[in-house]
Amino acid sequence: EVNDFPGGGSAFVAAHLSDLLAQPIHYYVRLDFSGFEQIIDELGGVDIFVESAFTDYQFPDRELIGYEPVSFEAGWQHMDGETALYYVRARFTTSDFDRARRQQEVILAVRDKALSLNFLGNPTKIVGMLDILGRHVRTDINGDDLRSLIGDVRKVTNKEPKQLVLDTTELLYSTSVNGSYVLLPKGNTFETIRARARNIFEAVAPMEQ
Repeated sequence: EVNDFPGGGSAFVAAHLSDLLAQPIHYYVRLDFSGFEQIIDELGGVDIFVESAFTDYQFPDRELIGYEPVSFEAGWQHMDGETALYYVRARFTTSDFDRARRQQEVILAVRDKALSLNFLGNPTKIVGMLDILGRHVRTDINGDDLRSLIGDVRKVTNKEPKQLVLDTTELLYSTSVNGSYVLLPKGNTFETIRARARNIFEAVAPMEQ
């Protein structure tokens, strides 16, 4: 954004992810922390199953001048917006990969809560929420496209979501380059990652067939 990339940082990220995955990314939605909290609170909170208890002793405090340790017990937890934000940001005692999984868990929990409230069945409510959030959301989806997208989502609400986290168990490996920790695709080619993204809905991954 500092360099005035067309569409800003969000468009820059979308363009590079599209190149990495060899998949078109038609739209982006960018949500800040306050907006994240407001969406979850507007839905009345979300229910998350915490697989393993953990504590992050290096979670930044609100003033960003110190730390504010946060802890989560194992099992089902009902989280308001603030708690859910802590949950998806914590990582120092786990890993970035675990954090990515937690973020996907919360996205699915928001989806389930919205379905239980028939939120997706009322496009006016969704547009209204975006209006309420105002400056907290930035997207290149226009109103007509949003309504069309909501209609498509409603057609697949009973399907089991497929999830994929790029991690070092299968698709990536870690190494050091000029003293910096970096992640690279196994086999030093992005084709396996691209094949997995391209066939994410298949029961058997392409590399295993």
